[in-house]
Amino acid sequence: MYLNYCRYRRYSKIIPRFPKLLFLFFILNSFAAKAQFSYGESSQKFGVGINADYDMPAGSLKYTYKAAPAYGASFYIFNENWTANVSAGYRVYKPKQDVFYYAVGDNDYGTATYGNFRSYMLYLGGAYNFEISDGFRVFAGVNLGAYATKFFSHSVDAAFDKTEDINEQELYGAPKAGINLSFGENLQLNIQGSYNFFATTGQTYYNSRTGTLYKSISTGAGLIYKF
Repeated sequence: MYLNYCRYRRYSKIIPRFPKLLFLFFILNSFAAKAQFSYGESSQKFGVGINADYDMPAGSLKYTYKAAPAYGASFYIFNENWTANVSAGYRVYKPKQDVFYYAVGDNDYGTATYGNFRSYMLYLGGAYNFEISDGFRVFAGVNLGAYATKFFSHSVDAAFDKTEDINEQELYGAPKAGINLSFGENLQLNIQGSYNFFATTGQTYYNSRTGTLYKSISTGAGLIYKF
């Protein structure tokens, strides 16, 4: 019961941050649209899209988990050379092997097993587009948001038998770059890559893993319908 209460307190402090980011996103966009309208007809458009990525763990994660597909959906706002998005996604890393071994002293060893590393993602993004030719652009930008991650580990050696069932909230940030190809007025194909950082948040009193930084590299494509 106490453990669940601690988790509730930690999540209740972290989760409200993202709605504030969404509110700021729409406020800034409305100001930009009004400013542009005052100088002439607005070229702002909207869009919805889906994407599939190949996500490769980096840093310490790459020793334990295999690369995995990641899927997402987004709402877009297009304004001249700028693009903004609100996105949600899902990804599951699977461990590289059933059992891992680690040294304990000079003459002994322990075993460790890991469950799937599941992440649910919610984030904002922004990018600037450089037009190369009609229907072909190169873009660069950044994503900012939050991850909710769940996994477990079990380690056993001569001194310890420890199980951790972990549910974490993590801050997320990623520089991104890619190309987009337009097919008529309404369809766009994005091909992009990103270097992802996600860090565990909260108070160390409730979670000793607070401050842990994970990394991954993603490449993939997305299809967008504009309206």
